[in-house]
Amino acid sequence: MKDFAKDLHVELLANQNRKKAQWLENYVKHDISSLGVGIPEIRKIITATVNHSGFNLIPLVEQELAISKLMKMNYAEDKLAAILYLQIFWKMNHHHRMLQLIEQ
Repeated sequence: MKDFAKDLHVELLANQNRKKAQWLENYVKHDISSLGVGIPEIRKIITATVNHSGFNLIPLVEQELAISKLMKMNYAEDKLAAILYLQIFWKMNHHHRMLQLIEQ
């Protein structure tokens, strides 16, 4: 199985917008770096990556590992992609597990 977190991160990097990232970092003033990729684009990247890899069909334990890896990455968009993945593909079926992953 390919590394879903790495593949998703690579796609986010390919779609980065430094001007937007700088504006966001100045506006939000937090310690997390941004790539300047908006939520609609992140959703499209997640869906395309999942459709290409079949990631949503692998066991939940393996999905959790990849989501956890995304949450530990340096960019806000990686963390947001993890949360959006859970919203899109896990729906409300595993809400307790979702919260545990996000709280890490």
